[in-house]
Amino acid sequence: MDTKEQVSVLSDNESSPLLSIEQLAELDFIESMRRELPFLAKYMAWAYLVLSIFHLFFIIEDARAYLVAGVLLSALTCSYISWYLYRCEKPTRALLICVQLSFVFIVTANVIAHMLLTKEVFQSTNIMMVLMLLAYLKLPLRYYSVSLLIIAIVWVVTISIIAEPGDPLVPHFGFAMLFGANIATVIRIAQHNLIARKNAELHARLVTEQQLNIANKQLTYKTQHDPLTGIGNRRK
Repeated sequence: MDTKEQVSVLSDNESSPLLSIEQLAELDFIESMRRELPFLAKYMAWAYLVLSIFHLFFIIEDARAYLVAGVLLSALTCSYISWYLYRCEKPTRALLICVQLSFVFIVTANVIAHMLLTKEVFQSTNIMMVLMLLAYLKLPLRYYSVSLLIIAIVWVVTISIIAEPGDPLVPHFGFAMLFGANIATVIRIAQHNLIARKNAELHARLVTEQQLNIANKQLTYKTQHDPLTGIGNRRK
């Protein structure tokens, strides 16, 4: 049952209060994330499993064991999240937000660990994966903003640890990070506005339908009862 079907059932009874736009937004968020997050977790689990195999051949020996262990742990974590979500019949909004934040943490932790262990500034390109993930997820804007700020701070601190003074790659990737963050933010805001507009239109339609239902019931009552006495008309 999708969001429109759920709210239609909830609004069929005129004695029930009509859902507000905020309630519709929460219902839409839960329903969409309930469908999308289990698949995303499964995809990330397989991606990290494949990545662990590549790490065995393409990562420097000093960092290989740590990074392989890290991506395998990430694969197991994402597998468990996927398994749990597929079996969770009524996930809460708080749970779905925590799952999204855990995805951001997993990807960011792997990227930063890669940079620290290999001491390669050009691994900053992997931060773009985090920005793409943030743009895809439907985190509330305040969670999105805080996540983006933390990622930027962690990247700056990491660069200050591994980069040599005057390294030309630092301003290059700094600009790339800024540009990527702007694009991700534009996408997230556009996504937020689109969902808000859809819920507002759905709410307006439900209000109209409820008003029509009330008017039809009033009209039916008037046609079946005497307007002066209120006694029901006799029908043979």
